[in-house]
Parts: sequence; structure tokens; C-alpha cells
Amino acid sequence: MNGKSFTVREASEDDVVTLSSHRSKLWEEVHDISERGRIQATLPLFVEWVRNEMRSGTLVAFIAESGGAAVSSACIWFRPTEPKLSIRRWEEAYLMTMYTEREYRRMGAASAVLGRAIDCCRERGLERIALHSSEQGVELYRLFGFEATTEMRLRIGPLPGKEGFKP
Repeated sequence: MNGKSFTVREASEDDVVTLSSHRSKLWEEVHDISERGRIQATLPLFVEWVRNEMRSGTLVAFIAESGGAAVSSACIWFRPTEPKLSIRRWEEAYLMTMYTEREYRRMGAASAVLGRAIDCCRERGLERIALHSSEQGVELYRLFGFEATTEMRLRIGPLPGKEGFKP
């Protein structure tokens, strides 16, 4: 079934549950299974956030379908950024929550969604797309021309599901 045809469409607020489900599956695949409770605790917050961002126009999402079923999806969050030498516009796209159902991997669904997401960013006049990739996604992103960066992080607040966090 390699090279299967997929229909890619822009998601609406009615699709937020599907996007949330894909986010949950993604996080469960890339994190220790003991994190499941914390992942589930953040989903209602994610649903509310996505709806608000869609309404404001700062988030769009795309869904690849096969036979009417959502098999792959991704969200693009348009966020402000500081002036940089590498970009003229003070907005960048952050590709997030990209997920493909296991049985549809390596068939072109993720490529179809990613290609549509990139086209959307170009149409918006953006010059850059950032993302954080799982190990499984690196190959796909490299095929599309993404390059690794040197981002670092320091956590200074409570983790969801730990003391002090209330969804």
C-alpha cells in the first residue's frame, strides 16, 4: 500500500477531539508510559487552547484522511518572534502535534500533511518553521529540508500532574 492517496483538508473546531487524540498518542509513544496520567491531565487544556487559537487565527491544523478516517494530522501555531538576522518578519510557524496512525506510516500520509502545512506557511509569507521532532520524525523532516538546531531548555515550574499543577 505504499504511495496511497490521501485527502488533506484544513481542520475545523469540530476536529479538535481528533487533534487531541493524535496528540495523546504521540506523547504516549515518545514518553515513558508512567507519564500517561500527566498526558491525559493536559488534554482538556490542549483542547481549549487549540479552539481559542483557531478562533484567533493563530493556529491552523491539517488532517489527512483515508476512507473518511483521520489518519494523520499536524497543527501550525503562528507565534511572534523577536527580530533576528535570519528572518525579516517577526512571526514564525511552530509545527506541532504531528502524528500518523501506525498502520498508515510510510505510506505518504505524513508527507501529505507536512507538504500542506509548509504551503500554508509560504502562503502566509513566513520565512521559517520551527518544530521539535521525535526520533521517528527526523527522517521525514530532513527529506523536506529541515535542519537540526541547538535549542536548550531549563524547567523552572511544576510538571503537569505533579504538586502545584491543576488542569
